[in-house]
Amino acid sequence: MARYSLGFNDFNYTDTTIYNKKTEARVDHQLSLSYSATQPWGSASLGVSGSNYLSDFSQYRASVFGGISVRIARGLQASWNLAYSRVHDQITLPKAEVSEEERLFRLRQLSTSYTYFGFFSLSYTFGSLFNNVVNPRIGGGGACRCRSSSEVTVSRPACRRPTPSSPSRLPGTLCSCSG
Repeated sequence: MARYSLGFNDFNYTDTTIYNKKTEARVDHQLSLSYSATQPWGSASLGVSGSNYLSDFSQYRASVFGGISVRIARGLQASWNLAYSRVHDQITLPKAEVSEEERLFRLRQLSTSYTYFGFFSLSYTFGSLFNNVVNPRIGGGGACRCRSSSEVTVSRPACRRPTPSSPSRLPGTLCSCSG
């Protein structure tokens, strides 16, 4: 999948930045390329992204990321994810020195030229294969699952209560909502 975006940023800083700015407006753009594959053994994904401010091409961020999930047994899955970024776009850093408390408790962002992270997770999923209801107490927040007359399942982000101007479902679909 490829995605390009163009954005406008209006910054109002509480402290003077390392570029001696209190306010500024910047236009930026971002390009992301990613690939995901799902197989009977699990899934894998890989991607790259890059962004920069159009006013200064030396202020950029380039990232690479990937992950793999392997089905160990029915319902049991192991996942590994890694990401790395080259960072040259920290225009919002305050000019003032960082105190020992701010550094120790990570209260302020520090200047860096890279970031990285990785994690491993082990998860077990149980329940009915046909149950698509999300429990809102676990962080779902509600969702609609609609099945059209052509048997294609369509997910809608959130349920809306029907009103005269916005019906609760699309024509030719059967919907069940949770949340």
